[in-house]
Amino acid sequence: MDDRKKMWAIWFAKFAFTCVLLAFILFNVNWSVLFENIAAIRKNMLVAVLFLGIAGIAISALKWLVLLRPFNTGFSLIRAARLYFITSFFNSFLPGIIGGDGYRGYKIYRLYGRFSAAYVPIFIERVSGLALLMLLGGLAGSYLYVTLQDTVSLTMALTGLGATAAIMLFFSLVIYREKILSLKIVRAKKRTRDMADKFSDNIFIYKEYPNVILWTAVLTFLFYLVIFYVRFLLIIATGSYIPFVVLVGIIMVSNALAMLPLSINGYGILDLSFIGLLSYYGVDYEKAVLVMLLYRCMQVLISSFGGLLYAFTRDRHFIGKRENEQKVIVFRQNESKEVLHTIVK
Repeated sequence: MDDRKKMWAIWFAKFAFTCVLLAFILFNVNWSVLFENIAAIRKNMLVAVLFLGIAGIAISALKWLVLLRPFNTGFSLIRAARLYFITSFFNSFLPGIIGGDGYRGYKIYRLYGRFSAAYVPIFIERVSGLALLMLLGGLAGSYLYVTLQDTVSLTMALTGLGATAAIMLFFSLVIYREKILSLKIVRAKKRTRDMADKFSDNIFIYKEYPNVILWTAVLTFLFYLVIFYVRFLLIIATGSYIPFVVLVGIIMVSNALAMLPLSINGYGILDLSFIGLLSYYGVDYEKAVLVMLLYRCMQVLISSFGGLLYAFTRDRHFIGKRENEQKVIVFRQNESKEVLHTIVK
């Protein structure tokens, strides 16, 4: 089997697994109860949820823009927000084919011709978000285990805190790169050493920008606060209630499971784990399903807007400004040697 056929075989296997999971969710629904719950939804809260969802994307775009600052791209918030909405479109409607992060990185690379500026900020954006989510989820799970003394809460605590420790270990390897690179096993493989050295250089650029690190942490926290409140309000809108700390742990576990490369873009895994954990902590199954359906509908609405932006965005709109922006970068490089050292080529 050649690589192309193997890729399609994996994709269809993921698609089939996704369909099985979604079918399992729907098979266990009491439809009469579900329709009764739909009729009883507090519709005024759905408007607030939609605006919060849009705010979450705006915060993510601002965070990405902050992380781009050390690379002197001159990118504007409006353009960053537009690309982020398009990212949501790719992730929702073209799962497993073209990743939204890949699209953003591709656009930056075409504009500025620097691989580091295209993908290092996206990498830091994702890893910082994952680290905070795991930490918050681990703390939530610890609190729940102390309160409930159950296995699920213990697993939640160990998963969150363990993943946080692993991410901290990773960044410690970057910080102490000289000691790592001096190891015999690394020195013996020149290619491995060169790759590790270049990667560390690209990450280490943020050491010179403490304000970027601070704002990244603040915006990451605000983003997850919005995400938590979106689902919390959806639960309230269905007439249910769950403690906020429980919801934090549930979102952490479901998002972590959705990262497993078993389904298309996490569909099915995210839904089933979120619904199952909501039910475990006291929400009726049909209401838990309704919460997830409402959340998916919100994603579709916001992603549709990103699809419209993509339809009316032409490559020349981005490329047309490339020459002028590169001239600005060259001017900045010539103006200050310090800036020259901060740009990763």
